[in-house]
Amino acid sequence: MIIVMWLFFAHTSRNKSSLMIIALLVVLLIPSGAKAQSVTHTVSLPIKETNWSEPIAIPQFDTTSGSLATIDMTMVSTISGSVQIENLDASATNVKSTLSALMKIKKPNGIAMMEFTPEVVSNDTFGAFDGVIDYKGNSGNTNYLKSTSTGTDLLTSITAEDAEFFEGDGTVTLEVSTEGTSQFIGAGNLESISNLEASAYITFVYTRQRPDLTINISTDGDFTIGEEEKITLTVGNGGTGPTIDDVTVTGTLPSGITPLSGTGAGWNCSFAGQAITCTTSSTLNKNSSLPVITIKADVDTNAFPAVSFSSNVSSYDDSDTSNDTDTVNITVVEAPPPDDDNDDDGSGGGGGGGG
Repeated sequence: MIIVMWLFFAHTSRNKSSLMIIALLVVLLIPSGAKAQSVTHTVSLPIKETNWSEPIAIPQFDTTSGSLATIDMTMVSTISGSVQIENLDASATNVKSTLSALMKIKKPNGIAMMEFTPEVVSNDTFGAFDGVIDYKGNSGNTNYLKSTSTGTDLLTSITAEDAEFFEGDGTVTLEVSTEGTSQFIGAGNLESISNLEASAYITFVYTRQRPDLTINISTDGDFTIGEEEKITLTVGNGGTGPTIDDVTVTGTLPSGITPLSGTGAGWNCSFAGQAITCTTSSTLNKNSSLPVITIKADVDTNAFPAVSFSSNVSSYDDSDTSNDTDTVNITVVEAPPPDDDNDDDGSGGGGGGGG
């Protein structure tokens, strides 16, 4: 699950250039299932006046199904408010008003995990000061502003420090802080009042490290008709995380190759005609291989002069299925003729006697 927050803030100022508004986000995720590749959750906070800083407790990433791979953060912020401006100069002017908010999610050490600054802009033309500060008429105006924007950040390199902080079965505490600013570009003398509310919808997604299964088929060379031959299957994991479910190997032997047995430490193999299925519940860690599967089979004349055999490996959440199949081409030869140990040269007859 992920924890996301809505933050609303409002601030009013009669200063020429002071305005504080903020929308903030906060979140992290918590795995909602033992086999979930990623987990997402949302959280909301009520309207709060800025400036402020608040600690937030977030569940850690459960490493039961693997280590943390990435943290994906998304902020959707809507800022809504009003800008009241009066031109106090004796000449007309154009004024650009900008309201913005800097939102941060910080670790306890003060390092920001994410920063996002939504803003809303208004452009106005005012006449010379009309003598009355009423934010209307020829020299004043009141604008109601609203804008929605999205910010994203992806933490793809999980350091040992990150893992120690975010992984576990407890909680982590993050700090959410807000800073707002206003800017008015135009006349040298302006009177202004700003009102602003800001919201932030934050999503943090934990993604775990995933396996990438591979399979390799090998034989001892050519197959001989009438002989018992072997096919060896090796399953490896070139991914960033371990398997979290059963690993299954399947294949169908070609005509002329009749399966006799399938064995391998931790593997359970079965046959249905020419089809072979082998399954193991053993965990396959990254950068390692499972014990080999050895298939023994009889070879008959239907396999002559060559056959091919393909096998596939599968498991939950394999990150790349393009390398899950391997094929081997097997040359099939006839058995050599038996040796003849009873040679007969035709010289065994006896001669006749003399008179």
